[in-house]
Amino acid sequence: MELGAPIICVYLLDNPDHYTSHIFKPFHWSSYVTENGHIFGLSRIYDYIYRPLELENMTLYDWIRRCERVKISSSKKSRPKKDSMFLFDTDTEEYNSEDDYSCDSDQEMIEDGEETEPHPYTTNDIFPTPPARKNLSKNVFPFVYGHPLADSHATKLSSEDKKVVPNFIGPGLPRRDKGDREYYCLTMLTFFKPWRSGEDLKHTNKSWDKSFVDYSFSQRYRDIMNNFQLRYECLDSRDDFIAQRNK
Repeated sequence: MELGAPIICVYLLDNPDHYTSHIFKPFHWSSYVTENGHIFGLSRIYDYIYRPLELENMTLYDWIRRCERVKISSSKKSRPKKDSMFLFDTDTEEYNSEDDYSCDSDQEMIEDGEETEPHPYTTNDIFPTPPARKNLSKNVFPFVYGHPLADSHATKLSSEDKKVVPNFIGPGLPRRDKGDREYYCLTMLTFFKPWRSGEDLKHTNKSWDKSFVDYSFSQRYRDIMNNFQLRYECLDSRDDFIAQRNK
């Protein structure tokens, strides 16, 4: 196979062979939502459930776009100084690690109609103590009390101009016009309404559809949901065109 001189120079100089306007971050969305309306905790889901209080009103969609779990430097923790700040390791854990998205069968799940516990950050159980916010670097925030890695890890918030787009991995997103309406409403609320437990998304005496209709989504989130649906409309148009051509 022959290659042109420009492409050979690209590889020799270790330059990228393609360019994009945005960064695409893997998002295993089905780990956060299950078909039976359960919301369950895994390692990455804990990061959102126990997110910093400064990010209390951040939705899961924006959390995936802008937040990353980073490790606090152990050397900095062992020798604290009055005016110093904790550093974080640059070799942070990869967010697309398959191990982080594997499901643990012994995880507790919250079901519709089930009594839910208080918010995670109000529990009286014994957990690692998060570091003080003043001891962390800029744009790095401590998890709330209850995160199993609160004393060794924190949340790094990136700026909006990084243009990160979630790359949805897993089964296809539910459709708005077909299929299980309750499942669609559950999924969209999980993405675009801030929550720490299932009760934040839906009261026990409400359906998912009613909770979805009653919640006031921002115009930006409505546009994103419309874009989700637009993909299916394009696929339907393609199928209709093929069917007419084959007649």
